[in-house]
Amino acid sequence: MRQELINNIIEKYFNLNTKRDTRRREYVEARAFYYKFCRLYTKESLASIGNFVGRDHACVINALDRLDGWLTYDKRIIAYYSELDRLIKEELKQIDEDYTYASVEKLYEVRYTEISEKYKDLLSRYNFLVSEIKEYDNKSKGMLAKVKKDRLMKTVNDLIEKPIV
Repeated sequence: MRQELINNIIEKYFNLNTKRDTRRREYVEARAFYYKFCRLYTKESLASIGNFVGRDHACVINALDRLDGWLTYDKRIIAYYSELDRLIKEELKQIDEDYTYASVEKLYEVRYTEISEKYKDLLSRYNFLVSEIKEYDNKSKGMLAKVKKDRLMKTVNDLIEKPIV
């Protein structure tokens, strides 16, 4: 039920069939999102997740690893992930409010994954801001530009020190 719901949301979002046997980028990315969200929000095994779209467990592992890499630097993939996560959570809340995990270990795994995703997102944003500041610094000359850059860098670093709620 959950697996099918996740797949339907992803197929509708990307307007494609995840079960289609192709290696085109948009299909590979959509299946990777499907695998990721199935791991987060279902109790299904890797083999079961892969079989649903005509793949094996090794494809699932490979896609999950690649997606984790993409989520560290690709702004487009990060945006897709955030939007899909929101859509899927909304739909899952409608079908069952109290989802119990298979075990305490699974609960901790899901929580760890959520925190890791937040960390990667924040790290990506921080790196983007630092690169923008450096680019601004390279383009700007003079004492006023240096003061503005230093003030901006201090603000960014202060944000890092604040606890994440």
